[in-house]
Amino acid sequence: GDGGAPVVGADVMLLADVARTPQGVTDQTGAVRLRVPRELNRCAAVVRALGFALRSFEVVVGDDPEPIADVSLDHLAGWLVVELPEDLTRPAGSSPLQPWLWQNGARADLPILVGWAWMNGVPAPPGSTRFRIPEIGSGQYRGCLVPIGGSSQGGGDCVEGFLAPGGELTLDLSGSD
Repeated sequence: GDGGAPVVGADVMLLADVARTPQGVTDQTGAVRLRVPRELNRCAAVVRALGFALRSFEVVVGDDPEPIADVSLDHLAGWLVVELPEDLTRPAGSSPLQPWLWQNGARADLPILVGWAWMNGVPAPPGSTRFRIPEIGSGQYRGCLVPIGGSSQGGGDCVEGFLAPGGELTLDLSGSD
């Protein structure tokens, strides 16, 4: 645990490279049984519950293909701002780029975060390249632009920083100064 409390009914989503797999919600004890694809030995889970800080954590799969994760959430949250380039197809002729994000070393997924912002009343305007995400857990963040179909290890253009509770962190991947 991280000092947080078990939360009933938190929404859990599994992230494995580009796949997003809904895992259901936590039970009365804050636990959820994860259904992890057999070929994976590790992946990330994103946990969302309104009124708590969104959290991403790494899932290491042992012998049990359906491990039980005990989920604790807290209120240590801030604002994450992600800025993307106007054009994710640069330079011309190269593979299009996609943003990859990590929270405390575990994958976080921009579409899930944008949906979380919307759930919290902070929608992104259509065609937006700047996303403001509220109520996201404090900690170390890393953002990278990687070619679509490229390695999830986050080569390419990366930025990182620390989000303090109550603070704001901007990950500027736009390439402009």
